[in-house]
Amino acid sequence: MLTLEQFRLKFARLQEVVYLDTAQRGLTPPELTEAGCQVLRDWEAFDSSNSRLRTEQAKERLATLLRVSSEELALVGNTAQGLNAVASAIPWQAGDNVVLADCEHASNFYPWAHLRERGVELRLVPCPTGILQPEDYRPYIDNRTQAVAASLVTFYPGAWLAVQQLADIAHAAGALLVLDAVQAVGILPVYPRELGADVLVAAAYKGLMSAHGAGFVYVKESVLSRLVPSHLYMFNIEGERGMVGNAFTSPDYTLLPTAVRLQMPQHAVGVAQMNQGLELILELGIEQIAEHVCSLASKLGQGLADLGYTVDTPLTPEYLRHIICVREPEASKLVEFLAENGVQASARRHGVRMAFHAYNNEADVERALAVFKAYKER
Repeated sequence: MLTLEQFRLKFARLQEVVYLDTAQRGLTPPELTEAGCQVLRDWEAFDSSNSRLRTEQAKERLATLLRVSSEELALVGNTAQGLNAVASAIPWQAGDNVVLADCEHASNFYPWAHLRERGVELRLVPCPTGILQPEDYRPYIDNRTQAVAASLVTFYPGAWLAVQQLADIAHAAGALLVLDAVQAVGILPVYPRELGADVLVAAAYKGLMSAHGAGFVYVKESVLSRLVPSHLYMFNIEGERGMVGNAFTSPDYTLLPTAVRLQMPQHAVGVAQMNQGLELILELGIEQIAEHVCSLASKLGQGLADLGYTVDTPLTPEYLRHIICVREPEASKLVEFLAENGVQASARRHGVRMAFHAYNNEADVERALAVFKAYKER
């Protein structure tokens, strides 16, 4: 079994910097780089024999990680692409509405906001702090709400949302609960069925450590028939590679009954790397990863508070996971100071965001706190 210490040793970059920027993108271990290079070597050699195998293997591993059926999964290129596929597949009628918080990331905002062109009302839940309770959504949901879109973990300040209760509120009105889980998959246990999600979308370049170009959509089997894709590719159609009879084109086509009806193009390198990343995450164990990163985040958050920083991330089990954000009016200057002293983080919204993965350790926390202390004393 792979240990956390062994996993950390795979990342040469960690000998140079304290990497606290997984919420922007994950570090890539050499196994994933090799998997991506193999795709390019296969392409050069006109060998496509492994392409479909990698894709199906990635879906099976995703199904294991998420505790769902592989038939409930479709691969896409990124989070926004997946959310666009879902948003456009809902059979909207003029006067319907979609509900989401006004603090959502752009990837989980514009796919829904664009529906206004189709007569759909956009209802925004005020969220000045990035911290939400399920009850915050209730006043905005009614019998014309077709979807409630939310982030499982907000991109700032990284607060967990109790989505099981939100699912109950949405379902009572007949609405779908659509979750953006890009800041959680591969780092925290994400089980769509237990969460009550009808749809869950994520990209692979953060917690799953791949390059850009790969992600997935989970759609609960019972709601698949409600979603009719607005864009069609031959791989969305029943038949071998979309063939109907002996032809690729026919007016008598049938959409696949599985989530693959929503599948969209991905980059083969990203899929191969996601597949390899999933193997490593499953070997480490997602529960072990979550326990580790939450502990590190708690220590960093408390340490920053003790230094006099305003920690925007609530340091309570209800909300705290692997992300810590501190409020800083001159966030870019602080991020630059951190980088000059060997700590990589990001400026986001009201301050500086830091995020842990399995490759971080307590020494990273101690080094980061020392640099934050130096910034205070400069």
